[in-house]
Amino acid sequence: MLRYIYKIKIVLRTPVAIFWTLVFPIFLGMLFYFMFGNIDLEQQFSKIPMGVYAEIENENFMQMLNEVKTEDDEPMFDVHIYDSVEEADKALISDDIDGYVIVREKEETESNEKDTSGIDGVLGEDDIMNNSIFSNVGQEVIGGMLPNDMSKEEIISWMIANKDLITDFVKESGNEGVEDFDFDRDMDLDNIAGQVQSMMNNTSSEYEMVVRDMDVGASVIKTFLDQYIQSNEMITKAAADDPGKIMKVISGLYGEGIEIKDIPLKGEDKSPYTQYFFALIAMTCLIASQFGLENGKSIQVDQSALAARRNVAPTPKLSQVVTDFLGTYTIFSAMLMIVLAVVVFVYKQDFGSNAGLIVLNALVGGFTGQAAGTMIAVMSSGDAKKKDSLCVLFFMGSSFLSGLMWADITYYLEEKLPIVNRINPATLIVNGFRSIAVFGNYRQYFTNLATLFGIGVLFILISAAKLRRQKYASI
Repeated sequence: MLRYIYKIKIVLRTPVAIFWTLVFPIFLGMLFYFMFGNIDLEQQFSKIPMGVYAEIENENFMQMLNEVKTEDDEPMFDVHIYDSVEEADKALISDDIDGYVIVREKEETESNEKDTSGIDGVLGEDDIMNNSIFSNVGQEVIGGMLPNDMSKEEIISWMIANKDLITDFVKESGNEGVEDFDFDRDMDLDNIAGQVQSMMNNTSSEYEMVVRDMDVGASVIKTFLDQYIQSNEMITKAAADDPGKIMKVISGLYGEGIEIKDIPLKGEDKSPYTQYFFALIAMTCLIASQFGLENGKSIQVDQSALAARRNVAPTPKLSQVVTDFLGTYTIFSAMLMIVLAVVVFVYKQDFGSNAGLIVLNALVGGFTGQAAGTMIAVMSSGDAKKKDSLCVLFFMGSSFLSGLMWADITYYLEEKLPIVNRINPATLIVNGFRSIAVFGNYRQYFTNLATLFGIGVLFILISAAKLRRQKYASI
């Protein structure tokens, strides 16, 4: 116990140890904070102001503009409605909006006229409202396009008249849970009719975009408009080619169809710059190798006169090594917690909501770092300066590979040499923090933690085996 307290006092009276473990990481974190803090503020998303001048009514387009959101569930656009092109131009020139869209009626051509030839000539609305446009269930549909000016009530009546066919399409879709489908019980007619109407009505509109400069806001507006037009063309073409495809559209609207899942990140951190703070804490953990290095040198006779005296003392060598390790690990862990607290509470970096697992990951990282220093001390030959250089090379090299200087290096290594990410101590520490803060993946967290702890134990076993074999002819 006295040796344990004595070792703590020695560390506290070593300014170099305190500087590298406490002062340097906090100072480096402050640099990261001032470098990346403003970048985060500049990159915070704000709604893109855009204008719309509609020559004809298009409720579906306006609804989509108001409902499209970012991944943080924030509205993408701040929509301004104008009564004339002149008003929109004035707003664009004064930078009130990044661009505007003109919605006008599409010019009719022979290829998109509503009247088409069927068996009895032109297919009229009366034919659409009953089953006469179908020969038999499962056979090819007779006729051409459906009119795109049908009201919601007319579409509901059309679906009711063809509920047997719709039922067959739904059950044949193969989607989960459609085996017991019942049209009267399960079909939300009003909702689905509204969606079908919106899709069909979009065939009568065309869109023109006006911008001053193709800046970020204008690019986002153009991307949205291109995707909207492309999606609607695909849907309306499928619905307009023949009434049979309307059945597929309706069955898809009811069933799962092509399922698009929004898989949210389960953690809370979203900033790409937090990666550097993860790597900063990982480096701090591995700086514990300096403590382990000093412990290793203090038990080797050829390194100092103090080590020689300790070797001739009656205290067993194993007891001395364990006491030194526990003493330095205690004081190092206290300083590590201070650094972690400063990063989280002063620099406002989100490491996740599970404080216990965050602390555990850091403490295991410190244990492995100190074990690595001990191994370097007992396994390497040469004077103290050489051992010091190897120790610095270890914790700085490992930190570099974890993304401290270049965040993307871990992704590059994952493609080219993934084994490095699986065994590099600093990367394991970083991935442990990332598993909690970003992905909420506790299975991956504990896998990283077990690997990190296993590496530390391996370093200890190697050091112990080496120390047991060391013999001196004279001391």
